Amino acid sequence: PLPTSPHLSPPLPTGSSYAYTAGPALKYRALGDALIMATFGPLLVSFSYVSQVGTASWTALRASIPLALQSGAILHANNARDMVEDAAAGVDTLALRLGRRRSAVLYELLLLAPYASVVWRAARTSTFAGLPLATLPAALRL
Repeated sequence: PLPTSPHLSPPLPTGSSYAYTAGPALKYRALGDALIMATFGPLLVSFSYVSQVGTASWTALRASIPLALQSGAILHANNARDMVEDAAAGVDTLALRLGRRRSAVLYELLLLAPYASVVWRAARTSTFAGLPLATLPAALRL
């Protein structure tokens, strides 16, 4: 079951920060992308929802997936850009493990996959839900 206590909200982001760079240092073990996606997607959205409504929701959790993917795209783009420096510093990132070509493919997937949810939502609810598709041309230029 999903946690429903708003008192859990402060420790989780703090714990994510710690896990990213200190303690288990997931950033240096090619697990930083997964942690950031979980933190800025499901954790952030779910705990925001719980703090406002008082109960957990699978709908809110599902709605967090596009945010997680976009957060992952931002971090992955940064890691792909810094591959040479990270390798020299001993930082093991997902971008380094994948290499330039596969990193570019992953970036495109992370960036474009949220648009599928926009199409799905617009088809199920209203054409207004499709308004984020107006940003697709800009995303394709990235």
